[in-house]
Amino acid sequence: LTGACQACPPAYIRPVHRFLTPLLRRVYLVAALIVAVHFSVPPVLRSVWNRERLYRHLLADEKDAKTKAAASLVSYGGQEQLLRALRSDSASAREAAGNALAKIWFTSGSEEARQLLEHALERTAQREFKRALTTLTILTRNFPGYAEGWNRRAVLFWHFGLYERAIEDCRRVVMLNPDNFRAWQEMGLCHMRLGNLPAAFRSFRTALQITPHDRDMQRLLRRCEDSQRQVRPQREPWVELI
Repeated sequence: LTGACQACPPAYIRPVHRFLTPLLRRVYLVAALIVAVHFSVPPVLRSVWNRERLYRHLLADEKDAKTKAAASLVSYGGQEQLLRALRSDSASAREAAGNALAKIWFTSGSEEARQLLEHALERTAQREFKRALTTLTILTRNFPGYAEGWNRRAVLFWHFGLYERAIEDCRRVVMLNPDNFRAWQEMGLCHMRLGNLPAAFRSFRTALQITPHDRDMQRLLRRCEDSQRQVRPQREPWVELI
């Protein structure tokens, strides 16, 4: 009897055995794998490897697939890859990348900041420009680090013909987000309206460095260059002899 009792596991071990049956061990293993995958997938999706994979799809796939790849890059922090796509030879890739970057810049603010911006955009769509401007002024005052608020207010200042104030807001945009090629373009247009051709030229050239295939920007740069040549004073003949 004593030997038999010695062969039996202690009473406190027997409940443990009930939780370690072969079936339950497999269940625990599957659960552990699910947990491991759950916590490992987000870092993989946001990894450089995955962003570069999506970038290749953005350049090579059909238009719908490009749009999906660009949307995934938005979700996984792929601004670098989207900016690189702006310099690609594919017009559809550039379009998808530009739209995706606009979404990144729009969603970069807090929820309250985005709500104010959406309210201002609704007012603008209803042509209630003064009310939209009031909302954007509140937005830029309360959330000065949200570049898109300054950018949208610059557009309204342009609409009102307040070019100097629009330039000031564009400068705030590019200080916060130097890659915002639209703000560089807006700044160049304002400088042209004010007759400051050298500053307009610099703004357009900076925008083209970000998106070199933009034909509208190319035309603006050529127009600026032509205007500078027309206003450049002619050198006196004797200057050639010096």
